[in-house]
Amino acid sequence: MNQRFFLRWFFLRWIFLIAAFWYTAAYAATPPDFDVIRTGHPSSWAVLRDHDNRFLQAIRLLPDQNRLAWVPLAQLSLAMQKAVLISEDHRFYAHHGVDWQAVLGATWENLRYSTHRGASTLSMQLVGLLDPDLRRHQGGRTLDQKWRQIHAASALEKHWNKAQILEAYLNLAPLRAGLTGIHAAAQGLFATSPDQLDTAQSAILAALLRGPNAKPDTVIWRACHLAQRMGEPSATCHRIRILVTQHLSTPPTLFPAGIANDAAHALLHQPGETLTSSLDIRLQQTAHRMVYQMTHRNTTSLPNQSGAVIILDNASGKILAYASQYPSTMPSPFEQPITVTALAQPLLYAFALNTGTSTADAVENDAPLAFISAPLAPAPDNPIDFDTALANAQYPAAWRIWQQIDQTGWKNFLQSLNLQTSNTSTPAVTGNLINLANAWQMLANHGTRQTASFYPDDTHQSQPILPPDITNRVTSALAQPRMIAGVWINSRAPMAWLAEQDICRTEIAGYTNQITLLFFRQSTTCIYARSHITDMRAWFHYFDGGN
Repeated sequence: MNQRFFLRWFFLRWIFLIAAFWYTAAYAATPPDFDVIRTGHPSSWAVLRDHDNRFLQAIRLLPDQNRLAWVPLAQLSLAMQKAVLISEDHRFYAHHGVDWQAVLGATWENLRYSTHRGASTLSMQLVGLLDPDLRRHQGGRTLDQKWRQIHAASALEKHWNKAQILEAYLNLAPLRAGLTGIHAAAQGLFATSPDQLDTAQSAILAALLRGPNAKPDTVIWRACHLAQRMGEPSATCHRIRILVTQHLSTPPTLFPAGIANDAAHALLHQPGETLTSSLDIRLQQTAHRMVYQMTHRNTTSLPNQSGAVIILDNASGKILAYASQYPSTMPSPFEQPITVTALAQPLLYAFALNTGTSTADAVENDAPLAFISAPLAPAPDNPIDFDTALANAQYPAAWRIWQQIDQTGWKNFLQSLNLQTSNTSTPAVTGNLINLANAWQMLANHGTRQTASFYPDDTHQSQPILPPDITNRVTSALAQPRMIAGVWINSRAPMAWLAEQDICRTEIAGYTNQITLLFFRQSTTCIYARSHITDMRAWFHYFDGGN
């Protein structure tokens, strides 16, 4: 009695659905245009490449979605197309959106055997992906949702052709681990492209369409059964077991580990975009390794360290490397202004020479009264020469020169470099790392400043800041060999550099004929740490003459 009741109820339910379908068919909403859907579903990721189009970094800009670029049907393997049609809708090319034969068959089977067989065509599944109101929720679709899904599928078939429907479904269907679309699944699970998917891989993905989070044994059983229906030999099932065991137990990987996270977050803003930058992968790898080593030394005693490296091309100002390391409790070194004293001295000396305030002999021959009030000033009878004062960043000498210069002219000079004075009582300078590196690049480029840029085709008008003879004089002083931390640093020409360090921070800047480099490190735990300056010797020797 109960069985007859349920049979009658279910058949009346489907008769009602069919009658309602034909009655309101004329009022079915027009589906969105295929091109609108295709362009409206870009990759969730944006990709940064170096100047030779080599991969540097990918960042996910749509955190609630995880898909790659839309793939045309012609670029999806025939095995994948065959697998999904056999698995999900083998009468796809025979119906017009709703397979009524399958609907009635599924209804009868569900009633008689208490199964949960579905009868949704690819068209019906696709409209459920396109319209949030038609998506299947826990417990299944309501009668109203089913009715609207049928109408939407019928309308879709009238406006889209079969190839468009199949293409959209394969690009929008959800798969394992949050991956959406065959492109992301092929890359993330099997490290292959959609056009290279073989029968075993296609059978697995088709099995995952039915149950994205199914257990491995279930996926193997479904995929093997599907492979048999595709006419493949039993050897395919053996490979299916191997693939499921190897690839479904680990998180999917869409991109290799990147080395330019800071640049990517600064430059990439649109999902799906691929940007070619001025970065050089070799220098970026070196900078990434350099800053990692510098910030991970003494991590027991200095747990909160951050650091950054930026490398500029002298002639063009293009940014060749841009890397940092910092804990989540600290801001990015690239996003905060820093105040430097020693690294500002080459600018101060150059400005003084250019304005006639000081000469190369001024440090040595200034009258005693000019520096009596300077803290830690050398005694008048113990003068220091220009090259030694600048090469060793002697603060008293710099303070004396700073007292003599025109302060308004000094401020204007710094503003031309996008820098500013720290305060009115010291020769310190404040600016972000890019602008500080750009100021040193001006010295390296014989007084001509090129605006630092990440874009290879970006052209900025050259800005003469200082005469070449002035910057050459400063470079000569900065290239002097010196003893640091008990180690003789032989600065092989044409290398010029300067360092500034205390127990909390280290800043080092320098340049060769072709590149300018600036390194910055700081720690919130200011205790004694081994000097980073001697470590920089190897890095500078690496760049010297090799770029």
